[in-house]
Order: sequence, then structure tokens, then C-alpha cells
Amino acid sequence: MRSVKSVFASIFAYIYMAGMFLGVINPSVEPFAPDEAAFSGYDGPVLTIAGTGAGDYVIIKGADASPSENAAAEKLRGYLEQICGVSLEIRDDSGTPQEKEIIVGKTNREGDDFTVDRDDLGEEGFIIKTVGDKIVIAGGEMRGTLYGIFDFLEKYLGCRWLSAEHIIIPENAEIKVPAQIDEREVPYYYYRDCAIVRPMTSINTDYALANRMNGRHFKPDDLSLPENGGSVDFDTGHYSGIILPVEEYYDEHPEYFAMDGDGNRRSGYTNPCMSNEEVIRIFCDYAVNRAAETPVCVAIGLNDCEDTCLCEKCAEIYNEENGATTATIARLLNRVCEAVADAGYEDTRVSIFAYKTTFPPPMTKLHKNAQIYYCPIYMCYVHTPGECTQEYTNWAKDEVLQGWREVCDNIVIYDYPLTYDHYGIAYPIWNSLQPYLQYYYENGAIGLITCTNSVNDVNFYVMLSYLYARLLWNPYTDIEELCSNYMPYYYGDGWQYIREYMRAASEEYSGRTICGKQFHTRYDDGATSTGMMSLSNKEIAYCDGLWAKAKSMATEDWQLVNIRRAELSYRIWKSGNMRGEFSPFKLRSRFRNNKLLFDDIWELDCTQHNQTEYGYVTPEEFYSLKIYHMPPQYWNWRQLGRNNQGKVSNFREMLWGTIFG
Repeated sequence: MRSVKSVFASIFAYIYMAGMFLGVINPSVEPFAPDEAAFSGYDGPVLTIAGTGAGDYVIIKGADASPSENAAAEKLRGYLEQICGVSLEIRDDSGTPQEKEIIVGKTNREGDDFTVDRDDLGEEGFIIKTVGDKIVIAGGEMRGTLYGIFDFLEKYLGCRWLSAEHIIIPENAEIKVPAQIDEREVPYYYYRDCAIVRPMTSINTDYALANRMNGRHFKPDDLSLPENGGSVDFDTGHYSGIILPVEEYYDEHPEYFAMDGDGNRRSGYTNPCMSNEEVIRIFCDYAVNRAAETPVCVAIGLNDCEDTCLCEKCAEIYNEENGATTATIARLLNRVCEAVADAGYEDTRVSIFAYKTTFPPPMTKLHKNAQIYYCPIYMCYVHTPGECTQEYTNWAKDEVLQGWREVCDNIVIYDYPLTYDHYGIAYPIWNSLQPYLQYYYENGAIGLITCTNSVNDVNFYVMLSYLYARLLWNPYTDIEELCSNYMPYYYGDGWQYIREYMRAASEEYSGRTICGKQFHTRYDDGATSTGMMSLSNKEIAYCDGLWAKAKSMATEDWQLVNIRRAELSYRIWKSGNMRGEFSPFKLRSRFRNNKLLFDDIWELDCTQHNQTEYGYVTPEEFYSLKIYHMPPQYWNWRQLGRNNQGKVSNFREMLWGTIFG
């Protein structure tokens, strides 16, 4: 029961928020001044690879180089030629060593001058170092050397793979690099599957390699090829309906499916009874057959629903494990792992979701090949792990994750980096992203996949893919350095104003603590969530100024487009909350600006968030039905009511159907 103090704190907090909305509470905001410190370039001794005074550098690879090492040598030559127009010769290591060599991958050049500890580097780690006039780029024979090539091109030659569409290769008459380089990198997370905007972060192989994304889901198809190092094929999905289709089994075997509290077997989109021996056999047979196609990992995840079997046998198993409804799936998972290993796939993992009713951990110790996708779907992400006071969040990270860590050796995070209520609205998790990736790593996670369906770069989603990728590689990297390596190129000279908006929105304006009450958010909150963002009038004016300054400083048309796409999320938030130019006290201005916002969404090609149910209405519908009277959340038929599409002719009918349909 809530204390009297807590009740009064909540009342005063909401009064304070109302005061911010009405402009009564409107503290001043100091103007933003960007960092004017000039970048101090490297001024030490250099090696000139190409151009005036370069000499005859050659690229050396092993005579028996792996496919990815061969590709690494070719990619290095190709990009160097793009930079300066000089095509270096590629030779294998059977010839006589010469003074000026770029040594790529495993060669016979290793010995007295340098060695490469591949046991230490693993499949993906790499070194970059200079030895006299030689440059060594070598690492794990699967992906390590490839990653090293792209790191070298980015770090020392200024190349940038910002998105599948935006790749920057500078043009220089000479190519010079520091004469003293000694770099070593190995990944922290083994599995990195974090392409949030599929068309812009999933279709370019070199983009994936440069950003070290190695997952199987959001990637170009040819990333799996040996010459591209292959991908980590961790299978995942809601497969119960595929393994045990209701339409095939229910009529003859209703006992295969979950029983409800009234003793009835559920039909439709439901889950199985996981204590039933025939169900276990069907799952085992499916996994063994699937392992022939995906020998790295087989998924047997349950359907995306909360049905749990309440039959007598399942209930007994739950009771044996202190009521954990994951007890039956844990035992099923162990049986499937054993069947797959017995069939000859001794290293094949079998994965399930720790999700909704299967979120709490069981007591059963899982098979060494069992893999859990930990899905913290209801957690608050606007606070850092140690800062958040939400009961669910602290239970999920401090008890649930720790419980799974005790029984499972392979935990992958299934992360939710956007709001499913409306993909376009601001979802300011930028302040908490790095602390959570550090927390997950320190608590046993071996990989991460983002649960996303976006096809648009609203709300910084392309940049967020980059931040995820680099922080999964090393969650302790300086995030300000990451931003300064990316944002000036993607957003132009005014990038620091956008960075300040991101900082203020995520650190100061989201998840605010007012009168002792902390406001939270979660994956399915809308723009009007008090945890999402709460701004006074002067804070809105401050953010408006940041966006205006950033746009005024863009020197490239495509950078201006990137800024405007990112700004859409902030404008959608303002419209949803009726703030600024979208104020309800000036209806004509609100409707006019709603029209401008909608027109910009279409102009900037941000009309869908995935390929099916989240698409915006057409311009014809928007104007003829006067949808601009409604906030942006209702600019798609998913929110307007799918049954109303094509069946309403005016705003009144549509509003009635939305509320009561």
C-alpha cells in the first residue's frame, strides 16, 4: 500500500508537470555554446604508402590465405585506389621480403620482428602495428583480418561507413599513416545483431564489416559467405506455431495445447502443453531436422502470447520449482538439446525466449547448449541501471537476469530500442544505452539482438545502429568519441547542436524526478507518456533553437535530409503533446503545422515503420478525412482502426470508429 507521503509526492509532481505544460513553471535555460577547440592532427613521423615519395609498397598475403584474408587484401587495395588513384600490387608471401610491405593476415613474415597470437585474438580480434616501414594488419582468420582492414581505413585514412547509403571515402593525392602504430582489439560481445533500420543498415556488406555486425538476421545475405568471414547464425523466432500448428493437430490432439483455468484446451494462437511427451517428441524431431539446415543454433521459441498451460502435470512441475512457469520449457529445452546432440550435432545450440510468461528463471540447470534470449520488454530505459527506481526494472535486472545466469551459460539480450506505439516518436535512450550494455556484459550476456522493424531513419535510428555496434564490440569505449567520429559526417557542421539535444532530451527531459516521484517509460508508451519527455516552454524553445542551428549549418543536401529526418521525432512529440507550434490554444496553427509535419514525413520517405501494419495513411486520406485534427499517433490505420480503412468518409465517422470500433 502506498504511503501518504508517496501519494502527496505524486499529486505535487503532476501539478508541477501541469505547470510546465501551461507555462507557469518555466525556468530559464542557458544558451548552448559548442566546443570550439580545434582538432589537433597527428604531426609525428609518418609512412607514405602512396603518392609522392611513397616508394614501392606492396600488399602481402599468405600463399594459403583464408577466403576472408584474400578478400581483406582485395578490399584494402580497392579502397586505397579510391583514395589516391594508385593500385598497389598484391603478392603472396612466397617471394623475397622487401622493405615496404603491408602484411595482411597470416603469412610467413611472422617471426623475429613480430608475432600474432591468434589464440588470444580468437575469430574476430585483430592487431594493427608498424614494424619499421612495414604495416601489419592481421587477426582471426574468420573475420579478424577483415575487421582490421576496415579499422585501419577508418582510423588512419578517414573512411566512414555511416549507413548503407552514406559511405565516405576521402580523395587524397598522398596516403600517409603514423610511423608508430600498435593497436590490438578483441570484441567483448560474441554476437552483435543490431541493424535497426533494415534498408539502411542491412544491405551493404562493407557497412556490416566496417561496423562489425556479425548476426544473421539484419544483414546482407552475402555476409554469410566465407570471403566475408561468415556470420554468427544464432536462430531466433516465435516458432511454436510452426512446430506445432493448431490447424494440423488440434482436432485430433487438443491435449497438445495449453489448458486454461477452466480446464479447456486453448486453440488459435496459443502455446503448447510442454509436459506432454508427444509434444516433446515433436519439438525434438523438429530441432534435429532444423539442425541440418542451421547447425549453429536452432530456435524453438514459443508464440508471442502469454498462454501458459495450467494442466495438472504442468502445475506439478511449476510447484516443484517455486511456481516458475518457465520450469516446463526449461525441461523441454534440455530434452531437445539432448536429442540434437545425440543426432550428431554436438555443438548446436537450441534457443528459446525468456519472455513474458517465460521470463522468470527456473531452478533447473540448463544443458550446456541451451541458449536464452533474455527479453526485458517492460523495462524502463530512460534511466541508467543504478538510477532507475521502477520496481519491474530492478526485479528484471537484479533478480531475473541473475537467476538465468545461474542456470544458463549462453544468454543473449533481446533489446527494445524504440517504442512500438509509434516508431516515429522520440525514444530518448541515448544516456542509458552504454550503461546497460556494460551491465549486461558484466552479468554474463554473450550477445545482443535488437527487436526492431523500422525501415525509416527517424529518431536517430541509423546512428543508434552504429552506437549499438561499436558498444557491443567494446561497451567501455568513450561514447563522446564515438559520436564525434560519426555525427560530423552524418549531420554536418552543426552536429554538436544535435548532440546537445540528445544529451538534454535523455539526461534532463526524460524520466524526470519531480517532488520525489520518478517518471518511467517502456517499449509501448506513446508520445504523451510522462516518462518519455517533459519540457517547459523555455526548454522547448531551447530545443527548437538547437535544431534550427544544426539545419542552418548543413553543407550537404543529404546531411540536411538526415537532420530533418531525426527532427521528425521531436516534432511528432510536440504535436502529440500539443506543445510549441502545435498548441491547442491556437487550433489553426496546430492544424497547419500538423499538415506541414505530415507533408514532411512523406517528403522524407518516412511513411512506414515496417512493411505491413505500421504504415501512415495516404495524403489523400489525410486531407479528405481531415486526419490533421488528430495527433500523429493516429495517422495510420493501425491506430485509426483497421476495420475502418476505406469505410469512412469523414472525420466524425473516423473518430467514432477509432474510439468505439
